[in-house]
Amino acid sequence: MAGQKKARTLTTLMNTKQEFRVLTAKDGVVYSLGNFYHTRDFKLPDGTVPALVHAVAVPLLADTTSEKGETFFDKPAWRTSSIFGAFYAMCENGPRDAAWGVLGDEIRKFDTVILDDGGTEIADFIGLDSVNSRVALIHAKASKTLHSDAVTEVQAVGRQAISSLAFCSSLSSLDGIEPDRWKRPVTANRIRLPISRFMKTPAGDSEDDVDRRIRSALRNPRWSKEVWIVAGRLLDVEDVRTAAQDDALSNRLRQLLMFLMSLRTACGRANSQLRIFGH
Repeated sequence: MAGQKKARTLTTLMNTKQEFRVLTAKDGVVYSLGNFYHTRDFKLPDGTVPALVHAVAVPLLADTTSEKGETFFDKPAWRTSSIFGAFYAMCENGPRDAAWGVLGDEIRKFDTVILDDGGTEIADFIGLDSVNSRVALIHAKASKTLHSDAVTEVQAVGRQAISSLAFCSSLSSLDGIEPDRWKRPVTANRIRLPISRFMKTPAGDSEDDVDRRIRSALRNPRWSKEVWIVAGRLLDVEDVRTAAQDDALSNRLRQLLMFLMSLRTACGRANSQLRIFGH
């Protein structure tokens, strides 16, 4: 009948917006981003696990029980038990903490680090490495409980990472980003934190200078674009890698690795590199 609405199938509804995990009963079959897949090997003959090739373990991230640490901001633990606090510590000129691992080394390569967290964020943090012409959009998430593989939470922060790819193109529209964006107060779950969003900036740069440099870097096709996932207590990189190498993957872990592969593919299509920091 003309004008009659077509019935929507269960698969169509799931594909509209995957806000939950679908685990199948059939061994080796997983659902990821709109499709069912029969999975085979997640490792190469040399033992490399492609989904984790850009994933590294960071000791600090086994102890970050909070993303923002708003409930213990005024305590020393803020710099060791929250991702926000740890980033602030890494951006200072103090001694290097071995627990920061590769993450701390990479953060210290940036001459500019901005806290962008908020309702209209591009990412939780934005880092600029002007010497090597690269910009990183950094997404963070943490759990109070230590997990080997918190699939749902990793997928949630992964979807945020995919959304930020819109800002990695030289054709991206940044005109809609409000003036003085990075001067707004920092509010964490309705608690205002008395900290600056300008975590690290070159000497002599004003806030307006930093604003212009960020916008220019995101639009400049000569700058390398990176998308980071910083997962506090959500992903034991070596446990998952070993399970793949030993052919001991559950369907749950298969879905996780399929999702990470899809993130790599999405970033590659946007000429961006995905980097994952777990514990």
